[in-house]
Amino acid sequence: MQEEIAGFNCAKFLPSPMPLHADERPLLPYLYPQKTLRVSPIFKIHHLSHMRNGMIVHARSTLQFFYGADGYISFVILGVEKFAFSNDSETPQSLTDPPERNVTHVT
Repeated sequence: MQEEIAGFNCAKFLPSPMPLHADERPLLPYLYPQKTLRVSPIFKIHHLSHMRNGMIVHARSTLQFFYGADGYISFVILGVEKFAFSNDSETPQSLTDPPERNVTHVT
């Protein structure tokens, strides 16, 4: 693992370049520092991540930026709505719902 981070295989951790979908382009101005805005609108995006085993995770997500007092992005909230696995970069027709979680809270 350590040699992957420090060596020639570190590129596996970086997302591969891909064209930006037309419906995601409205978020680009929100990547610049904002003078009056503290919270961006919520964007619906499609992104993919490469797994170690060669599979690709496709995800439909919501994204929102929060800005600090200096106007720069302070943190980002990313919520995955649906996801699917595939062997190539083509988006699968039907993205599956996340698995149901039964969480019991102890008081």
